[in-house]
Amino acid sequence: MNDSSVLPSEDPVKDKPRRGRPIDPNAMSGAKRQERYRERQKMKSVTVTINRDLIDRLDAQLVAFRDGQDLTILTTSDADALLRSIRKSARTQLISK
Repeated sequence: MNDSSVLPSEDPVKDKPRRGRPIDPNAMSGAKRQERYRERQKMKSVTVTINRDLIDRLDAQLVAFRDGQDLTILTTSDADALLRSIRKSARTQLISK
């Protein structure tokens, strides 16, 4: 027999609270967090230590390049030393922070 005056009780499963930490409405997805992390990493600066003689030659080379002169002031060993210094500084400073 069906009695239409009796209302069915609500589903007991819906009344139970969810397990775990409550959902934050402002929560970011993993991809969004990773994107923001990469943006912060790009903004970090690196300090490179280079001897003064090499800096003077680099400056002269860049000025000559800017002015359209075809001068070779830096040798390949100078360029290699600059590259190693920059890479070493970037590797140690950006990864450790």
